[in-house]
Amino acid sequence: MSNRVLTAGILSAAIVAACVAQADVFSMPGGETSMQFVGVGNVGNAADATGYGSVGYAYQMGTFDVTVGQYVDFLNAVASTDTYGLYNSAMISGDGVFPFGITQSSISGSYSYSVTGSFSPFMLAAVPEPSTFVLLGVGSAGLLAFAWRKRRASQGRRRMA
Repeated sequence: MSNRVLTAGILSAAIVAACVAQADVFSMPGGETSMQFVGVGNVGNAADATGYGSVGYAYQMGTFDVTVGQYVDFLNAVASTDTYGLYNSAMISGDGVFPFGITQSSISGSYSYSVTGSFSPFMLAAVPEPSTFVLLGVGSAGLLAFAWRKRRASQGRRRMA
């Protein structure tokens, strides 16, 4: 009976780990949107000492980061005329803070956008997803259970001898 319980537990943990995995929200099929937004509250709060931070209206912001490359792809897809001001000249690199940016080429009606500058490897830090930790835990638990059963079986043989 305990083998069935152990097997069921490991199988359940593997299913949970598979369900926790996240989808790539930027490679969705055409017509599907998976961007999620959260409302920013405290409408009417005052600016801080720098003059920034006041919010005079309700708005939403994305819950996920968007890379420079992803935003360039977006601009190239929808902003050939940039009617809504999606591009700002402050996005060009060279301000000393960011080693990369976005440049706009051509004239209105045929604008194209490209990434300028580059990342340095030291700027990137890999952060494992929660499902990675779940899979690591399930694997470790399985190895411990296997070792425990093997040890228990060898102790049982010694008693019989």
